[in-house]
Amino acid sequence: MTTEELKVRYPHLFQTLEIVSTDNGMPFHEEITLPPFLVPSLALAENQASQLSDDEKEVIATGDDAAREDLVDRTGFVVLDDFLTEAFEGILSETFWRP
Repeated sequence: MTTEELKVRYPHLFQTLEIVSTDNGMPFHEEITLPPFLVPSLALAENQASQLSDDEKEVIATGDDAAREDLVDRTGFVVLDDFLTEAFEGILSETFWRP
């Protein structure tokens, strides 16, 4: 799928990924190949991201550890936090961003 298709299908999650991208100077791939096993996690992460304010998305995407952990503890949005961690510095990093 293209980055634009990802943005349309998962707008709140994409907004959060875009914060990570901008904050770290990491450009998105134009084509993103998502493994099929990832689709349920994307749907859940989108649902959780949709419940956050723009400021909360900023915190979970780029906040310091204490602020992020406080937000995750308060909301219970562990799936979103884990997904963003894997996307930023884990196995999914190469899926979303160009080296």
